[in-house]
Amino acid sequence: ERPDDREMMYETLQQITDRYDCSDFLVGSLVRYIHNYEMDDELSADVKKTLLGYRYWMTMEGSDAMCMWSENHAMQFFASAYLAGRLYPEDYFSRAKMRGRELEAFGKARLNEWFDSVDEYGFEEFLSACYMCVTFAALVNLYDYAEEEIKRRAGRTLDRIMRMLSLHAFHGSVIAPMGRIYRDVIYPFTQGAQVLMNLVDSRTPISDKESYLVSYATSSYRFPDDLKELMESDADTSYSTGNALVKIKKTQDYLLTSVQSPRSDGFKRWPNLTLDASSLDTSKYPVVKS
Repeated sequence: ERPDDREMMYETLQQITDRYDCSDFLVGSLVRYIHNYEMDDELSADVKKTLLGYRYWMTMEGSDAMCMWSENHAMQFFASAYLAGRLYPEDYFSRAKMRGRELEAFGKARLNEWFDSVDEYGFEEFLSACYMCVTFAALVNLYDYAEEEIKRRAGRTLDRIMRMLSLHAFHGSVIAPMGRIYRDVIYPFTQGAQVLMNLVDSRTPISDKESYLVSYATSSYRFPDDLKELMESDADTSYSTGNALVKIKKTQDYLLTSVQSPRSDGFKRWPNLTLDASSLDTSKYPVVKS
């Protein structure tokens, strides 16, 4: 639609080829583009070449500085591996050293492990005004383009994200402890998750910071019917997610919320080294001299 669209597309393909950190987000967007828009033969061939040569997990050939092992990145990589494999089932993915059907199976197995973990233990990046949006975008891709089993799991997880965020909405803005956090939460009405809140209720503040959520514009996923009620109703509850226990008390006049880690139910997702005095003893670590 714009004169520089093609140039920008090739810039994106180069960033994926160079495996910039967060290029997995670009791969997810590219997969959605392929499903929704026509491409000429030249661009189609270059897009295919880019996806066939990508590194979809840390066990695959190549070295780079891509962050993989966090909740949102893992979901993005697994979803992209699965969906790219479905796009090109008979083609060879050079870094994965797999045919497309094999890469699809690889991605599906990892996705089910990810879903199993979240279903049993909850999110690690819980209520993150930034990373919940990235995870949302990856899940929307699965909801729209995956087989029925994965689509159902993606839909239930999307519903869970939206209900958690809506529970913590106070006068339209998400007020919550977060599994990963950035400084923009100092002004809650500007944080990325406000895009989702505004989609639920157009009267709420909206942010312009979350471009990943543009994927929802072409998605068939629809929000649960109870989100507005959750946003507006009083609440007094606690729940466990990941390694944390979250508490919330919300009235029409105020919202109080807190987080405790480790959880108080005896379950430890991972040890909290800040509570271990011996972890502060630097004498046991080797000194590297330049």
